[in-house]
Amino acid sequence: MTRGACSWYACAVNRAGKTHVSSGGRSTGPQDRKWWAQLGILSTMGIAMAISVATGVLGGHFLDQWLGTKVFFWVGLLVGIMAAYRTLWVFYTRYMRERPPQGPTQAEKKE
Repeated sequence: MTRGACSWYACAVNRAGKTHVSSGGRSTGPQDRKWWAQLGILSTMGIAMAISVATGVLGGHFLDQWLGTKVFFWVGLLVGIMAAYRTLWVFYTRYMRERPPQGPTQAEKKE
């Protein structure tokens, strides 16, 4: 899922850094666009987590209905929560790997 030499996250943030003139004529700076790109990424993560839990719960519910039991709902809920945390972990590790380094610059270190 790469575009050129960057992943989807890095490309979204890099595209957000470019100056853009919106349809209203107001020029949006790099910070505004970066904020919107990060908001889009975070909302994608939230939707993916919700879908993971909902899929586990619905799958467990249908298994319970089909087999006439009461345990698979809870198993499905647990599996859905584990999948949601895995999604969170994947997004976090991808962000940590692709973000620019934080801290003082070389010029600040010399002072």
